[in-house]
Amino acid sequence: ALVLQTGSATSFADWMALKWRHYTILSDNISRRESVSAVAEELASRGVPMAVVSNSTADEVALCLRATGPDLILPVSVSRMDLLRGKPDPEGYLLAAKRLGCTPKPCLVVEDSILGAAAGIAAGMKVLFHPQADTPGGDTTIEHTFFIAPDGDPFPQIEHFTRTGDLF
Repeated sequence: ALVLQTGSATSFADWMALKWRHYTILSDNISRRESVSAVAEELASRGVPMAVVSNSTADEVALCLRATGPDLILPVSVSRMDLLRGKPDPEGYLLAAKRLGCTPKPCLVVEDSILGAAAGIAAGMKVLFHPQADTPGGDTTIEHTFFIAPDGDPFPQIEHFTRTGDLF
């Protein structure tokens, strides 16, 4: 059983059901990061293979993709339920590369979390760290990543990567 902040214990199944109810109730308020969505749409129009890798369940990933728009252009997704170990383990990114039919080396990970950035690095991929909000303590320097501020536009750096295979 899990002990919530209220001090009450709940089963994992009950916790997941409660989490799902909150996701579905709040899905209309999930914000669409216009710059990220525009980049995904542009890359999809060029036929660039893309995937979503998440520590969330498959249903949560699908709900968030529908709510934010890129569900139709991101056909490959890897959820926590596909894996033995979640982020920061590289397993999710390695599985995404396999599903896309490529090796890790030419892949770019665009990550909004520190754990996810660590997973991308461990997978041997280039990592663009683009958090949704300021990081705790204001830390923007994660070794072996390229940082884009929350309000920054990731497209120029992604475009550079698609031309050169590098971020720097």
